[in-house]
Amino acid sequence: MKVAVLGTGRMAAIHLAAARRAGVHHGLIQNMRFNPGPRKAKELLEQGMVGGVFSVDVLFGYMVPRRVTSRPTWFYKKEEAGGGLVEDMMAHFFDLLRHLIGPIEGVYAATGIAWDTRFEPDGTPFSVEVEDLASVSIRFENGAIGNWEDAVINQRLIKAAYRSAAERREVRLAEVSGPVGAPA
Repeated sequence: MKVAVLGTGRMAAIHLAAARRAGVHHGLIQNMRFNPGPRKAKELLEQGMVGGVFSVDVLFGYMVPRRVTSRPTWFYKKEEAGGGLVEDMMAHFFDLLRHLIGPIEGVYAATGIAWDTRFEPDGTPFSVEVEDLASVSIRFENGAIGNWEDAVINQRLIKAAYRSAAERREVRLAEVSGPVGAPA
């Protein structure tokens, strides 16, 4: 069970009790908000750097070749993973976006699978059962809108974000726009 923000101690206790009854693990996923970039972004937003938020765009991705050598292959198997990118990453990003921008009013997601078949490191084929592409549109209660794109195959985007081949493992880019400007 992934829940990004529980809000209160009472809600946390309710979720914990439900997880115990279901026999599943329970955790609070707020790790991204404590990274240096988001901490600085929160500070700048609180100082009025953009004068209020109109929009936020987040790009996230890993370069995982069709022959999966850069992450465990269970990420693509429904029974083992439970879900794909949306299940795996949105708890983190929803928490981060609520922390930076405010409460979320609505969400629309479109997902897909890049390759129906991928390969174990030894070359054995396996069927991809969960999404590895996602595009999510978000409306915040304050009227701001947001977009989140995630892919585990998009080397073009990763190359654009990093200079050296050694750094092309993961991309995390975000831009917040408001009436004063858009610090990246």
